[in-house]
Amino acid sequence: SLPRCCVVATGGLGGAGKTTLATAVVRTRPAVRAAFDDVYWVTLGRASRAQLLAKMLALVSELKEGGGEIASASKGGEAAADTVEAATKRLRTLLSSRRALVVVDDAWTQDHFAAFLGALRRLATQGRW
Repeated sequence: SLPRCCVVATGGLGGAGKTTLATAVVRTRPAVRAAFDDVYWVTLGRASRAQLLAKMLALVSELKEGGGEIASASKGGEAAADTVEAATKRLRTLLSSRRALVVVDDAWTQDHFAAFLGALRRLATQGRW
């Protein structure tokens, strides 16, 4: 059985193949998809804080709807939270009740990645790691 919460990160220079590797693992390995209730792909890019909030809220919305085989949270968002911190808290709540794979792609700053990691870190400290 897989742990309830696990973080795997890749890092490196642009063009090194990080997205290609993640895509290959997530999209072409049925065993990976089968291990999770849902798979979500969030592309951050050089997002402003407002855009980061919108992407987090889009993921919140998709988690509430149950997503699909591979849902993409790169569109808009909902008005359920008005700060990145509130959205992080909402993500934590929604992720605590399911086994989801969340791929955070193209994170240009540590702060942006940390917003998503914050939701997972609290799950880990609650004995779900």
